[in-house]
Amino acid sequence: MACVYLSGCGGGGGGSAAVVVPATTLSGTVAGGAAVIGTVQITDSKGATKGATIEANGHYTVDVSDMVGPFVLKAAGRVGNTTVTYYSAATVADIGGTVNVTPFTNLMVSNIAAQMAETYFSNPANIANIGTLITPAKLAAAETALQAKLAPVLAE
Repeated sequence: MACVYLSGCGGGGGGSAAVVVPATTLSGTVAGGAAVIGTVQITDSKGATKGATIEANGHYTVDVSDMVGPFVLKAAGRVGNTTVTYYSAATVADIGGTVNVTPFTNLMVSNIAAQMAETYFSNPANIANIGTLITPAKLAAAETALQAKLAPVLAE
């Protein structure tokens, strides 16, 4: 169950195609116990941003074909009567896959930034650090650390 919140599972398609179309989107689900109703904003390593409305089921899709990874995702909206803001991160390798935004991904990004993600990314000077802050190795280490902390709770 925790894996659903911690990472996205890349989906492969069946069959064969004559032409391979390169992936150009980041998509996934934004949830915090239930779907978040609001917006998602993606910031790339050059400071460019794009956004989208989160669908009623929590799904979002953003075309990042003209953006430069890695990326920081910020989802803001409501879960029931509660206003929430969650962060996640993605690398170029995640384009075309699933990148969820949850309280767990928010913890991972906060741990990588060594402070609350919202505080870190509200400072425009830190946007220039996305390229060195968000790496596959740091994301994997943050996920492993969070899974280790959650393991005793999930085992009960």
